Amino acid sequence: MPVKSKKDLSFEEVVALLIYDPSSPSGLRRKVDSFAGAYKSVLKARAGDMAGSKQLTGYWACSIKGRPYLCHRVVWLLNTGAWPIEHIDHIDGDRANNAFENLRPCSPAENHQNVKARGRTSRYLGVSWNKMRGKWVAHIR
Repeated sequence: MPVKSKKDLSFEEVVALLIYDPSSPSGLRRKVDSFAGAYKSVLKARAGDMAGSKQLTGYWACSIKGRPYLCHRVVWLLNTGAWPIEHIDHIDGDRANNAFENLRPCSPAENHQNVKARGRTSRYLGVSWNKMRGKWVAHIR
């Protein structure tokens, strides 16, 4: 039997386990108790607990049926009934803000435009100050 991919996890399966809660830091809460251990006898998390943990990247991630998921993608699923087709953009640029109102679908190129300025000294995308030349330089890729 082939292993299910992330997108094969249905809306119904996720709804049975998690609920969207905008007051929760991750945006998700558990509906049922979660158990771990060799005989599934050790209580890992209780129903009502926040689901997920903050990653070093700044995103919240959770585990559903033993597989990792980014919480903002699960929030999208719970609010729309479908997995996002491409990327999900955090409108305010805060990777930890998983409020549904702060999420929007986007292409990879659109999502990349929202990357915080690294070495960019201009407020315009693709424009920076070149110290050696003493002038503004435009970069297009």
